[in-house]
Amino acid sequence: MAVDVDYGDARCEETNGGLWPVFAGLYLVVFAFFILLVSLSVLDHTKSAAVADSLKATFADDRAVARSPHDDGLLDAGASALTELGGALKSLLPVARVERSRTGDVLRVSVPSTEFFADGYASVRQTQTALLDRIVAALASPPKGVRLEATLTLSGLAPGAAGPGLNGGSPGQRLGRDRAGAFARALISQGARPETLAVGLGDGADGTVELQFRAVVERAADGGEGDGVAEE
Repeated sequence: MAVDVDYGDARCEETNGGLWPVFAGLYLVVFAFFILLVSLSVLDHTKSAAVADSLKATFADDRAVARSPHDDGLLDAGASALTELGGALKSLLPVARVERSRTGDVLRVSVPSTEFFADGYASVRQTQTALLDRIVAALASPPKGVRLEATLTLSGLAPGAAGPGLNGGSPGQRLGRDRAGAFARALISQGARPETLAVGLGDGADGTVELQFRAVVERAADGGEGDGVAEE
């Protein structure tokens, strides 16, 4: 004959008493995991500075920045140079999407990556030589007192099914780095100053090459206003 025994209270006490060590253990495991991640991470100062500059350029409120009339005049000249460059690039590459910032000192040109690179290859197409020449001419001959800087960002490269490779990153990421390097070398070989160029990889999925040009007031080493000597 079966006898029903009520173990409800005892079971509740045992359950409540046995779960908190489990939760505490899980918490310590997760905590230790993040400590391990921090200890293995290495800060890349160059990339950190590039990210900070990019965030400032994208989200800065120019209305809150006090500028002298002299700076305003120089930036107006730089904005005019960027407007001319945007029109030239649009005429050379009609599929390009050209946008200007509200203040005019930033120009963004988005182009499908297939216009610059053949599928699976890192070298820049020879058909884009005229476009590269026009970019180099703008960077090499900015208005007096102004420096034009160019940032190339490639996005939409497939990460690849092979996973992380021996040389760092997936096959798609390595191809992106090779393309970015090839683009920069092509500009430098045609006369662009290396200090005016920056390259990077984006996380977009639309397979684009974005060229961002920015007009910056040059400062003399002694803190005076632009005389053609960039402050390092």
